[in-house]
Amino acid sequence: MKGAALAGSSGEFSLIMAALKRDNGIIAFNYDLFAIARENLEEAVALRSNDARAQLYLGKVISVTARNDGDCQEAEQHFIKAIHCDEARGAYPDPHLEDALHLIGTNADKEEISKELEAFIALYQRENGGKVPENMPILYDYLNLAGNTNWYASPTTVVSTRNVEAIRVNTNGRADAMTGPEIVSGVTAAPPPAPLAVVAPAPVPVSKPKPLVKKVAAK
Repeated sequence: MKGAALAGSSGEFSLIMAALKRDNGIIAFNYDLFAIARENLEEAVALRSNDARAQLYLGKVISVTARNDGDCQEAEQHFIKAIHCDEARGAYPDPHLEDALHLIGTNADKEEISKELEAFIALYQRENGGKVPENMPILYDYLNLAGNTNWYASPTTVVSTRNVEAIRVNTNGRADAMTGPEIVSGVTAAPPPAPLAVVAPAPVPVSKPKPLVKKVAAK
C-alpha cells in the first residue's frame, strides 16, 4: 500500500483483479453498457487469458456490437477460446451455445452449428442430472435450420427405449467420470441409428371348406 492507492504485483493480486474486471464487465453487459463491458472484459483476459467466462462475454459483447466481418471473426475467436479453456473438464456448456448462435447469425457452416448445439445439450445434461434444457423446442428449431432434423436428446428419466442411449451425469465428482471431449464426441461423432427392419407378416393359411354331407334318414 502506498498512500491511498492500492498496489500489487503478485500472482494472487492479478487473479483478484482479473475476476473483478470480469464480473464488472458481465454486469455492464447485462445492463447494455457495451463500451464499459468491453473495456473491463479486455482487461480481464489480458490479466488471465484462460478465464472461460471472460472470453465468452467478451465474444458476446463484440458480437452484438459488430459492424463488419472483422468484428464477427474476432467474436468467433473469443468463443473458441472460451470453449478451449473448459475443453478438458467440460463443465461450462454456455460457450457452445453462444458460438452456435453466432455462427447462425453469420450464415456459417451448418455442420459446425449442429455440432456446437449438440455439444451444448450434452454438457448441459451432464451438469444438470440428465435434464434437457427448458428451451429444447427452440434448440430443435436451430438444429432444423442447420439441416439436422433427426437428432434427439433424451432425458435420463428414459431408462430403456428404442434408439436411446444412456448418458453419464455428473453427480458426485467420480474420478472415472467422462471428460468433456468424450461427452461431446459421444453425441457429435456417433453414426445415425440404422433404420428399423420391416418384417412382413407371415401368410395365414386358408383352410379348405369341408364338403357338406347330406344326412339320409334310415328306413
